[in-house]
Amino acid sequence: MRDINTNHLDFLFNLFILVSVLLIYANTIVSPFIFDDWEYIGDNPSIYMKEFSFSYIKNAFSSHRPVAQFTFALNYYFHQYQLIGYHLTNMIIHVLVAICLYWLIKSILFFDPLMKSQHTSYRSVIAFFSTALWAFHPVQLYSVTYLVQRMNSLAALFYLLSMLCYIKARNISVTHTKISLFIIMLLFSMLALGCKPNAIILPLMIFCYEWYFYQDLNFKAMKVQLWSLIIIFAIICIMIFYILLADQISILFLKHQGNFFHILYQRSLTELRIFIFYLSVLIYPHPSRLNLDYDLLESSSLFNPPSTSFSLIATLFFIFLIVYWAKKKNYLSFALLWMILNLLIESLHPELELMYLHRLYIPSMLFFLAIVSLIVNISANFPLKLTLLGAIALYFSFCTHWANNIWKDELTLWTDCVTKSPNKARPYNNLANALSRREKLNEAICHYQKAIELDPNLALYHNNLAVAYGKQGKIDQAMLHLKETIRLAPDCAPAYNNIGLILMNQGKVKEAIWHFKKALSIDWQYSDAHNSLGVALAEEGRDSEAIFHFQTSLLMSPQNPTALYNLKKINQK
Repeated sequence: MRDINTNHLDFLFNLFILVSVLLIYANTIVSPFIFDDWEYIGDNPSIYMKEFSFSYIKNAFSSHRPVAQFTFALNYYFHQYQLIGYHLTNMIIHVLVAICLYWLIKSILFFDPLMKSQHTSYRSVIAFFSTALWAFHPVQLYSVTYLVQRMNSLAALFYLLSMLCYIKARNISVTHTKISLFIIMLLFSMLALGCKPNAIILPLMIFCYEWYFYQDLNFKAMKVQLWSLIIIFAIICIMIFYILLADQISILFLKHQGNFFHILYQRSLTELRIFIFYLSVLIYPHPSRLNLDYDLLESSSLFNPPSTSFSLIATLFFIFLIVYWAKKKNYLSFALLWMILNLLIESLHPELELMYLHRLYIPSMLFFLAIVSLIVNISANFPLKLTLLGAIALYFSFCTHWANNIWKDELTLWTDCVTKSPNKARPYNNLANALSRREKLNEAICHYQKAIELDPNLALYHNNLAVAYGKQGKIDQAMLHLKETIRLAPDCAPAYNNIGLILMNQGKVKEAIWHFKKALSIDWQYSDAHNSLGVALAEEGRDSEAIFHFQTSLLMSPQNPTALYNLKKINQK
């Protein structure tokens, strides 16, 4: 390959990735809030930043995963709920992650003797295709199109920036510059943790990078040269573990008591099958295989289902490749180790969902370095290699753009989930919610009933069905399911609010007020209950109290149109 100006090549490659990502995701620019988007963005009072002041910033940072939540607050500050701003931010973050990945891969390839024998631009080409295949791959849409998973992509950005700072510091001999880079590295590590706790694995990955590439897998050299840095990382890990995980683990032991290790055993077996599925979907990511909400049978033993034992063998072979390539092809070994360690951090927690495709965002980063490396070693015909890699990148791009069409609205997304997970209750419930918001109540009720049939003990489904019956004026059926909701979940605030609304319509204002207050005693930040209580208090002529609750409702949800109307109406008296 003819050597050209590598800086120009790097710039062109990164520019190409930027333009390509924006084109691939162009059909998602106004995709609505979906699923957890509502909890963390649409209905989250902590992101309502009306002015750039200390109190609002503090409010944003006091929430769950504060760094990512602060970026949502910035989106709200600049354009409220105009979806284009949220989606563009996610796309730009994805591009920045891809650019950082490009430089990380180049740093890894620097240690391969065969790469050193090639022209310098050859390394850039390998890094480009490895990055492009990752960036264009359909599984990444679950961290880009799915807005709330900015937590995932932003954590990945700081994760990679931290690693790049470490690599830069290791390659610099000036002491004060090295120290400054280490400090910046630690800062990026903390920011990554502020986006998502899975960044806790970062110190271990930096340790592995040092061991693989700077110490050539030599334990003695690691002991002599890095003891102080390892101690610092150990202290940081212990602190993070104590802050983020210690309480959770103790709760898990108490909650599951004697079943804890049995649950962990079954989950571990199930995750073996999930791991093999993850590998298959990375290699063949047809949109028909992608799903937001998979329905997965848990493994009860190594032979139930039979695919569990096969998955164990395949996983052991994967680990064998890590060991086998460690000395022969250290960058391939590191790429596979990167995947398995980054997946492990989220896989074994008993309280987390078994499977989500957004979990592949960081683990899959170096997987395509292994794929590209294997392809370039197939043939000496360089144009043939480029054509094959270009075709794969184009296929991934097409699949991503196609799969993004499913996310154009709630109906298309949840219809797709129901089709792919016909025996799981949650997709039916969420599809019914989307239908109910469009006043397609008969269809919604059918899907709520299917959800209850599949999972009769989940209170939320009964509450949602009651709301749909209430909209149809079927009060007896509504009350029946609301009572069942409270039986299953005595602390369900929406159920008390909904009972209050029915009582209000029946003229039983005092009883309604009791139910609204009960809802607020369970969840004081429940905006709809404040609005409902305000209406009931206004009905009794208690205007000052009503105004307080309308204002509180708007504090919790500034875009609540009913509360805005009610407050304006009572002020005009």
